[in-house]
Parts: sequence; C-alpha cells; structure tokens
Amino acid sequence: MCDCIEQLRKQVKDIDPQSDIEETQTYMDKNAKVGSTLAFTERMCAHFSVRNKKKDGSFSTKKQRNVLSYTYCPFCGKPYK
Repeated sequence: MCDCIEQLRKQVKDIDPQSDIEETQTYMDKNAKVGSTLAFTERMCAHFSVRNKKKDGSFSTKKQRNVLSYTYCPFCGKPYK
C-alpha cells in the first residue's frame, strides 16, 4: 500500500502545524486476524452534496450529503487492499 496520505499530511503540517487532513475513512480488512495492526487501512474519500430531481424536472431545495470512497489512491493510482 502507498504512503501518499502520510506524505500529504506532512506537507500540510509544514505549511500550518495545526492543520490536518480530514477527508479519509478507515476500513477493516475482512481477512485480517484479530489483534493485527494491519487490519485497518485508511482511504481517501470525497464528500459531495446533491439535490434530488423531482418528477417535473426541477430540483428539490433539500441537499443530501454523500461520501465517495476510492478503491485506489487518487495520487499514485495504486489499489487499496
């Protein structure tokens, strides 16, 4: 697995020491053994808001917030395990 997330965190902290990247999610490997330190992987994700389309073609005023989780690293292209 790549270390792009950690490299990005270091670069951001060099600019502002109090900042951090919050757009990640942690997933558990379904094949990992109990107590293993490699059981969890961190993935980049994207948050977006959308409005539903009504039957008449107009959009609703209420927005829904969704999360898109990548299956590969958006920086280097390596697949997450």
